Amino acid sequence: SARFDIAIEADLIEEVVRLHGYDKVPDTRLVGEATPAANTESRVPAIRAAQLLADRGYSEAITYSFVEPRLQAQLLGDADELALVNPISADQAVMRRSLWPGLLSVAKTNRQRQQPRVRLFEIGVTFISQDNEINEKNMIAGVVWGQLSPEHWSDTAGEQRAADFFDVKNDLDALLALAGNRNAPDYVASEHPALRPGRTARIERNGELLGWLGELHPRLARKLGVAGAPVLFELLADQALAATVPRFQPVSRYPSVRRDLAVIVAENVTAAAVVNVVQEAAGSLLQEVKVFDVYRGSSIENGLKSVALGLILQETSRTLTEPEIDAVIKTVISRLSSKFNASIRE
Repeated sequence: SARFDIAIEADLIEEVVRLHGYDKVPDTRLVGEATPAANTESRVPAIRAAQLLADRGYSEAITYSFVEPRLQAQLLGDADELALVNPISADQAVMRRSLWPGLLSVAKTNRQRQQPRVRLFEIGVTFISQDNEINEKNMIAGVVWGQLSPEHWSDTAGEQRAADFFDVKNDLDALLALAGNRNAPDYVASEHPALRPGRTARIERNGELLGWLGELHPRLARKLGVAGAPVLFELLADQALAATVPRFQPVSRYPSVRRDLAVIVAENVTAAAVVNVVQEAAGSLLQEVKVFDVYRGSSIENGLKSVALGLILQETSRTLTEPEIDAVIKTVISRLSSKFNASIRE
C-alpha cells in the first residue's frame, strides 16, 4: 500500500523485472505485419501542395490544435465546442474548428515583430462535434498580409501595393491545378462570418464545396487589433487534392480557329457564368475559351459591362469550314441572349 506508483498490471510486471534483473530478460525479436502505403495518381500528395505554396513565397506554420474559445467564436460563430478537460491554458481550451485562429495569431505576432510581408500556410486537421461524434477534416489554410512582394529597387518611389483578394486567388488557382482537373474552380460570391462582405468567395468545383477565400472582416480586424486587410483561404484537402488521372489525347494536325466576342451583360453576371454558357453552347468543337478583357466605361450604360471572350475552335479529323464556325458563334450568341439578355458589343 505504500507504493503509490503501482496501480496497474504493467506497473507490477515492471517491478518484478527490475528485481529479477533486466539483463536476465531474454531478447525477443518483434514480429508484425507491415503494409506498404498505397501510391495512387488519384490524389495529389500533401507534400506536393506544400512545396508549391513554398515556391510561391509562403512559409509553413505548425500551430496548436487547441485555440482560444472567444477568438474561434468571433471567427466562425457559436457552435458546440470540443472543450479540453485539462487545458494547457485558458487561451488553448478548445479544439480548433478551423486553421484560421492559429494562423491569424502567428501572423499578428509576425507583424508585431515588424515583418512587413506575411505569407503563411498550414496543412492540418480540424475537429467538429457532430451527432455526438468527433468529425476530423484535413485542411489547407493560409493567410496573406502586407506587401505583395519583397522590397525591390525598382519599386515606384519605394512604394508597394498590398496583396489583395485576386493575388491569393491566383495562388489557389495554381494549387488546385495540381489536381489536373480540366474544370476550373468556380469562385462564387457568398458570405462567411469571418470574411468581408463583397470580398468573399465560396470555392466550388462541379458544385462541390472546396473551401473559402476572402478578406478578414473589418469588424473582426478591429477587435483583434489587426491593421490592414489580411486575406484568408481554407480548403478541404481531400476534395481539393482529389486528382483526375491524365488521359492521352493526340494533338490535332488541323488548324484551330479563334473568334473573339465582346458580350454586354448586367454587372451582376459573373464572367464564370458567361464562360459556362459558352462551353455548353459551343459543344465539342470548342477547345478553349479565354476571358481577355472586362470593360466598364462611358460607352456602356450604367449597370452593364462588356466581357471579351476568345473562342478557340478545332476539329481533330478535318479543317473547320466557315459555315460550321458561323453556326457555332450564332448558337453561342443566341444562348447568351436568352440566358442573360446579352448583346454583342460592336
